[in-house]
Amino acid sequence: GKRLARFHAEREKITSPSDVADLMMSKMRYLQKEIVVVLALDTKGSVTSKGKAGESAGELNWGRMLNEATVFEGTLNACPFHPREIFRFAIEECANSVVLVHNHPSGDPQPSQEDIRATKQLIEAGNQIGIKVLDHIVIGDGIFVSLKEEGFI
Repeated sequence: GKRLARFHAEREKITSPSDVADLMMSKMRYLQKEIVVVLALDTKGSVTSKGKAGESAGELNWGRMLNEATVFEGTLNACPFHPREIFRFAIEECANSVVLVHNHPSGDPQPSQEDIRATKQLIEAGNQIGIKVLDHIVIGDGIFVSLKEEGFI
C-alpha cells in the first residue's frame, strides 16, 4: 500500500507544503525514530534528479517530485542535524533550493524550539552559499506543520 501511495503521489504536481506532506506522510508517520529528509529543488522548483540542474526562472514555483535523500537518523525524540550534510546533498544535486521534512514519532508535529533554531541556522547557511531553504515540514501521525506557514521562519 505504501509503494502504491508513493507511486501515485510522485505523479502529482507539488504546489504547496500539504502536497509535500501527502507525499511523505505514508513513509514517515509510523517511524519509531526521527529522520530528516531533504528535497533538493531546481530553479523551477522541481525536485532535481542527480546531476541535472533546472533552467533559470524568474520566480520559484513548486514542481514535480523527482528526488530526495534521508540525511539524518536520530533517536526516539531527537534528531540533531547540521547544515554541512544538508547542503552537501543539495550541492551534489545542483539544487537551487531545498525543503526539509522530518517526523515526530510521538505523533505531535508541533516543532520544538530546537527545530526552529536549527531551521533558522540552515536558512542563514543557505543564504551564504546561495541555496534557499523554502520550508521545513514536521510530520506527525496523520497531521503536519509547515514552519513557513506557521510563521516560525
